[in-house]
Amino acid sequence: MLKILACHNYYLIRGGEDQCFEDEVQLLRANGHEVSTLTENSGSITNGLAVATRLPWSRESYRKVTEAILKDKPDIVHFTNTFPLITLSGPAAAHDAGVPVVASMHNYRAMCASAYFLRNGKVCEKCLGSAGSMPAVLHKCYRDSHISSLAMAGTIAWQRGTNQWGRYIDLFCTPSRYASAKLIQGGFPRDRVVVKQNFVANSPLPGTGKGGFALFAGRLSPEKGLNVLLGAWRADSSLPPLLIVGEGPLADQATIASSGDSRIKYLGKLPLAKLLELMGEAICLLMPSIWYETFGRTMIEAYSKGTPVIASNMGCMAELVKDGTTGFLFEPGSSQSLAEAIHRLMKQPKLMSTFRSQCRQAFESDYTSEQNYQLLTQLYKAAIEIQKTSRK
Repeated sequence: MLKILACHNYYLIRGGEDQCFEDEVQLLRANGHEVSTLTENSGSITNGLAVATRLPWSRESYRKVTEAILKDKPDIVHFTNTFPLITLSGPAAAHDAGVPVVASMHNYRAMCASAYFLRNGKVCEKCLGSAGSMPAVLHKCYRDSHISSLAMAGTIAWQRGTNQWGRYIDLFCTPSRYASAKLIQGGFPRDRVVVKQNFVANSPLPGTGKGGFALFAGRLSPEKGLNVLLGAWRADSSLPPLLIVGEGPLADQATIASSGDSRIKYLGKLPLAKLLELMGEAICLLMPSIWYETFGRTMIEAYSKGTPVIASNMGCMAELVKDGTTGFLFEPGSSQSLAEAIHRLMKQPKLMSTFRSQCRQAFESDYTSEQNYQLLTQLYKAAIEIQKTSRK
């Protein structure tokens, strides 16, 4: 059995990466591995400039990871998220200690100051492959600040120019083929980027889908397409009831929509168990994101409950949703196209029943704990072999 040090920087607003970290730790422990953890919380530093200026290097993180390795003597160190407090000095400490390093890449922050390849509600790839990332400074891509963006862009350029990621990390793990391709396009070594999809722990039982409502669940922020979602309900009075679950900077918009339209109900943040219960009763899960999602955990949570997904036809959403089989894809950013996809599903009760069966089959085939455990341990073994070979 392996001894693993699992490191993660929790986000200010809890998201899918946080859940992935916890699920993987639990999965490894349940299978007999010894897992120690080192975590930070973004709530301890919220000023944009303060975040950006500590990104190039953190002596504190280097020290903490070094001490954890000396104490626990792990066979491998796995970083789920290093932004903003752990930084690349965490992987550097593990590398310098002679321990193999795996890094999960759940967004595009290593290549894009905003982390989303998104600007003013539109896809933007101006910094992809750019040595200086200067467009990010011009457009104030990080926290709408020239100074903070300069610090962030400078960090990305330094990391890229000096091969910091490739130097300290033995294997990069992405949750989808789409995210893997983007990483390679951005200059990461093709032979050290692997795909390991996320999973839903404990295999929830499927629901009935008879709740009569559509469901949106996720971070209430611009990249998640909340405006696209609400625009569909404003324009189409025949759409079914809509439940919105989540928290974030656009929560006020959800509250206003809920108070102005009796079909819309904003539930705020819910425990995962309650969310899964709602997913099982929903007609469909809506995923109107306008950025290149690297995975979209809520989609496989919906599949686990047998619930079809209606998603934007972009990023990994076009990879996970089999159009006409486990749901429908619609034109990104189009409220009208979203509404049409919902009506298309609702008008075909027999198709909806077929979809539910096919969604559950997709979950059981690709997204259970059992499959993921095999992938995770294979990934660790590969990283150990890469480290042995590259450091001879």
